[in-house]
Amino acid sequence: MAILVSGTVRVVFEKHELEVPDDPPVKVPAYRCRWCGFTVVTDGTALPDHECTGPVGAPTYHNVPPAPLSHHAP
Repeated sequence: MAILVSGTVRVVFEKHELEVPDDPPVKVPAYRCRWCGFTVVTDGTALPDHECTGPVGAPTYHNVPPAPLSHHAP
C-alpha cells in the first residue's frame, strides 16, 4: 500500500549531497526519504510530494523453537 508523503513533512527527509560528474565534480543539495529512499535534487525551498511504499519489510518470526542441544540424542 502506497502512502502519499507531503514534501512539507521534512522530518521524513534527510539532507545530503549528490555528486554530478563534471570537471571539477559539482555537489548539489538533495533530499532522501528515510522510509523508501526516494531522492530528489532541489534548492530546498519546496520538496515534492511522492508516493511512498514505506520501509522495506523484513521477515519476522514468532515462537521460534530453540535449537536442539548439540549432545542431545534424537
